[in-house]
Amino acid sequence: MSDFSTYDNLCIVFSEARFSTYLSATNQDKLEALKLYTLNMRLSESLYSFLCIFEITLRNRISNVLVQEFGNNWFEEKAGKWLNGKAATEWQDKNRNTQRARLLQQIDKAKEEINKHNKKINNPQYHKKITSDTLTPELNFGFWTEIMGSEYDKIIWLIQKNSYVKDVFPNAPAKLNFARDLKRIRRILYNIRVIRNRVFHHEPLFNTKKLSFDELLTTYKDAKELLGWLSKDALCFFEENNQFEKLVNSIPSSMK
Repeated sequence: MSDFSTYDNLCIVFSEARFSTYLSATNQDKLEALKLYTLNMRLSESLYSFLCIFEITLRNRISNVLVQEFGNNWFEEKAGKWLNGKAATEWQDKNRNTQRARLLQQIDKAKEEINKHNKKINNPQYHKKITSDTLTPELNFGFWTEIMGSEYDKIIWLIQKNSYVKDVFPNAPAKLNFARDLKRIRRILYNIRVIRNRVFHHEPLFNTKKLSFDELLTTYKDAKELLGWLSKDALCFFEENNQFEKLVNSIPSSMK
């Protein structure tokens, strides 16, 4: 079977719309489009482990901060004021369209997942209790990046008695001014979230307008720096299993 017929057959099962992005990026060359699709798939595969390590490290750092400030049941509205700096009100509960409402809904969904797990297990001895340890992995990456948002500076990150952002990034350079550099950190977290969603949803990692991987490579460089700030051990563990950078040389020079 020729490469062209392979492309045509894959279009039937993967859809022409899916391949059109790769075809456009390679000047309508079907063979090159297949190569680009394969490269994109391999890059996604190699990034998966990095994204998992980054997400696990970030969420546990943040979760530890929330426990320290608000207690082990920080996720309960009555436990603290972490969501918006004030206690819940009847008006807020009725108008659940805010960021606070979205986060509360994600917490409720995470609790439901734990309860579903418990219902499947007959022996109560193996039921999960809803604690910070069990709830934290049920909350998605978007939840943790939103918690790092500027809306919570005066509540968590830049409060006078303790700048908890330093506890999230304990290995950041000593000279780093978090009050000034948090904006950059948040931008990197947003970009990581975009790349993560592309990887997890099998989408192109290159910029489809500029037909370039430059944004991916920049985000990866920034993300690796942040991972080192989160944990030097986590970064070393990733480096020992790093396949992504070996694949970078496979990216066409015109798309870097």
